[in-house]
Amino acid sequence: MKFIQEGLGGGEFNIGKDKVTLHALSFQQISYERLFKDSSDVRSFKVNFLTPTYFRQTPRDMLRRYGKRLDKSFTVSPYRFIPLPDPVLLFKSVARLWRKFSNINLDLQDFMRWLETGGVAVSGFPDGIRTYIVHEHPTTKKWSVGFTGTVYFSIVKDIYSPEKAKIVNTLLKFAEYTNVGGGRTAGLGLIKYSVKNEDVSSFK
Repeated sequence: MKFIQEGLGGGEFNIGKDKVTLHALSFQQISYERLFKDSSDVRSFKVNFLTPTYFRQTPRDMLRRYGKRLDKSFTVSPYRFIPLPDPVLLFKSVARLWRKFSNINLDLQDFMRWLETGGVAVSGFPDGIRTYIVHEHPTTKKWSVGFTGTVYFSIVKDIYSPEKAKIVNTLLKFAEYTNVGGGRTAGLGLIKYSVKNEDVSSFK
């Protein structure tokens, strides 16, 4: 608190034309080990994308997923923006952060292979999703398209794996702290994750 106040010159700063004062600071500490230990093998869940979310997919990613069906000479730009709740891109963005910062090995390489074979599927978004143009910089006119909305997912029954389902649960709980996709540090990709309660027809 003291460090931030001193850095702000006494704790005061401007938001637009208004001057505000920082009076309190709070934080929550989480344990990677506890996130994994407290996770269970889920089967159905929903993710509420609260702020515009988009994912990046490189031509290399596309070739890996679609193989010989794509012409390897098609690459023009280094990546594509995907404003859709693609399960592979969703978990890939979170797995990258888990690998970088966590000391808990989840065997994410094997998990991603399972995911790319269709381990997690979008089961619906009954209220729809909405897309937005997200301006990344006010002067360079760089922009991307993001989406918001509640999306339902399920783990495919014929390749269901309790171990993989537990990783799904772990990564999504982690993602509530990290955000997902592009522009995370600017507040994009904020999510709320809920597991389906199999005893009732609603989500808890």
